[in-house]
Amino acid sequence: MELNIQEIRKLLNILSDELEKLDDKKLILSNDDLYWNIPDKEMYDPYKEPTDFTMGSLAEDCFFTEGFKRRTGND
Repeated sequence: MELNIQEIRKLLNILSDELEKLDDKKLILSNDDLYWNIPDKEMYDPYKEPTDFTMGSLAEDCFFTEGFKRRTGND
C-alpha cells in the first residue's frame, strides 16, 4: 500500500479547516481519555484475537505532540 503525502496533507488541511469553523476554538478532552492500544501485528490480523494490550492516553499523546512541535521548531 502506498500513501500519497500530498493527499494526506490535503485531508489534514480539510480537517483543520473544519475544526476552525467550530464556535469554540478548543477541543476539550474528558477525564476518560484512556484507550486500548493494540500492536499493529495483532490489530490487523483478523484471524487471531489480540492479546498484547497496553493502555494509551489522549492527554499523554497531546503532551508528546507538543514536545515534538517544540523540538522541530513548529510551535
